Amino acid sequence: MEFSLTRVGDENMHLYDSEIESRIQLVFVPGVFSAEAWKYQVNYFSEDYRTVTYQPTVSNRGFEGHRKALKQIINQDEMDNIVLIGANYSNSLVQGFEAHESVSATVVGGAKKKLKKGIPKEVYQGLTSGVFPVKLFKKLFMKSMRYKEVRSFCKDVSFLDFNDFKSFQERFGVRKPEKECMIVHATRDIFSDRGYAKNLMSSASVSEVESGVFSFYEKPQEFNKILNDFLIKIERKAIKEKIEEEKENNKTLVDFENGKRLAKVNQE
Repeated sequence: MEFSLTRVGDENMHLYDSEIESRIQLVFVPGVFSAEAWKYQVNYFSEDYRTVTYQPTVSNRGFEGHRKALKQIINQDEMDNIVLIGANYSNSLVQGFEAHESVSATVVGGAKKKLKKGIPKEVYQGLTSGVFPVKLFKKLFMKSMRYKEVRSFCKDVSFLDFNDFKSFQERFGVRKPEKECMIVHATRDIFSDRGYAKNLMSSASVSEVESGVFSFYEKPQEFNKILNDFLIKIERKAIKEKIEEEKENNKTLVDFENGKRLAKVNQE
């Protein structure tokens, strides 16, 4: 992925945009980790969909900074039928824009009502700064991956500092979805509760992956397969709605022309 420092609306941000025409557009929301964590999804889906991900500038990386950046992306005139995709701490960002007229569906990675206890500063800093051994990181978050792959992840993906992380931690949680939604439940994800996910709404389908917290990185092929199936469903819905809209417009046009003809006959 290549990011360019770009001004979108009123916000400066580091932006990746595949800029291809597609019926639906995908926005991968990073949250507390950098957008490089989504590389397997961005590289894969960019071939078929307009795919966007972003990173706020260093001075604006807390929850509000992410929210402002995401708002500007969504508000662009050419963005329509958007699917917002997040995971864990970015779920609240995704659901915060669910009601937006340009958003058709959402995907959240993991679902919990709230955290019983937040991650302490010392633990968070140790896990995200490389102080803790890769072995421990692998055991906690990416159990099925090889050490080489976990090391690559820790090298490529950066995390917010603790103060910015706290702004996300305070908003952690998933509520009932209002629109089409898919919840990806990773079986070894400490931030995901399968029972809670199943009890949300009938509109929320739950797909499972045998992985840890970063299912999209740990099991990208499985994640991409279930996401692709969901996107096909959303795309078909968008096509159907477009056809219905065109039918209605054509019907209105026919009624208008018939009305003109009738008026002309009556005048004669």
